[in-house]
Amino acid sequence: MGPLLHHFGHFLTESIARIWAWDKLHSDLDGLLFVPKQNNEKQSELLNRYSKVIESLGVNTRYKLISKPTTVTKLFVPRVGLGVGSWMSGSRAFRDFARKRSSIRTTSAKKIYISRFALSNRFSSYLGEGYFQKFIKQCGYEVIHPQQLTIEEQVKILQQASHIISPEGTPLHLLSLVGNKNQRVSIIPRRKAWGGRDFVGQLNTLAGAKAQKHDCLLAEWLPDTLKKLANYQWGEIDFRSLVSELHDSSMIDDNKLPFYLDTFDIDEELEAIKAMTGTELKRRAV
Repeated sequence: MGPLLHHFGHFLTESIARIWAWDKLHSDLDGLLFVPKQNNEKQSELLNRYSKVIESLGVNTRYKLISKPTTVTKLFVPRVGLGVGSWMSGSRAFRDFARKRSSIRTTSAKKIYISRFALSNRFSSYLGEGYFQKFIKQCGYEVIHPQQLTIEEQVKILQQASHIISPEGTPLHLLSLVGNKNQRVSIIPRRKAWGGRDFVGQLNTLAGAKAQKHDCLLAEWLPDTLKKLANYQWGEIDFRSLVSELHDSSMIDDNKLPFYLDTFDIDEELEAIKAMTGTELKRRAV
């Protein structure tokens, strides 16, 4: 299969990028092999946990982590079919593999918002997310925190939801693999570098979902010392524009911006982040 990557998003886009070949080769296979990125005991635990994603794709077999020189009788190394950036939408073979599975899934009438609000302070989101969560609950959405759920629970919730609103991030990679064409997805950008564009393509081509991103990012707040863009930017959102677009796209029924989203104090949010991380953020318009 390739390297076993710790970051769940990179596991979903890179570690299982050859899984598309299962349908053609499974009768000749005794299992799937992974190479650890680091040799330690936690890698085996990681594979055991992440293998639930593979099983959700109908691939039921043995998994082995190759941590020392090993000889196998016959080794198949299919082409990589998925990745990051321009590879997020997958090769034709990977898209066929994913669509074959998405075409037989069904949804309920459940609406969910995928939150980053309860993540460790190492990970960013957008300013005012707590206030937006309050609003979206009033619109009939259930707020979920993926890191508090097992992978099996995440898969079940994502498969059954009819409407999904989420900041761009790892859960959308999982939704691309386990979602279906009956779902509607709205993506809130929190970083200029990503902004949700590649997630739209991935959701549309792999799951067949009707995905859209909302161009509501006004600025990024980030440390002066930041040398590499990663998970350290906090987005500043135009909530009036976001709420209007969600209403126009039939994701919510109410198009009236609540006072607490219109009047919350950004400075208080920044002070809270500084208290958590010890880092002062500077604004950069986008």
